[in-house]
Amino acid sequence: MNCMIGITGTHSTGKSTFFEEVHELAQARGLKVGKVADVATRCREAGFPILKDHTFESTLWIMSSGTCQEFRVLRSVKNLS
Repeated sequence: MNCMIGITGTHSTGKSTFFEEVHELAQARGLKVGKVADVATRCREAGFPILKDHTFESTLWIMSSGTCQEFRVLRSVKNLS
């Protein structure tokens, strides 16, 4: 059985720190863990506006890139078997 957990929040709220703690606990219990990196920063680096200046195109880019990363992470975790 696969389980995906999402951690979201605004800038500098402890998401990465929380993830690292969950990651360590999960691995200690023999669970496989993958991570989807910061998609919004990559969106901005690709030239799209984000946050309050976002557009339909930037939102679509973030959603499709995030979904693509989720599938890659899931595939890589499954291949660790």
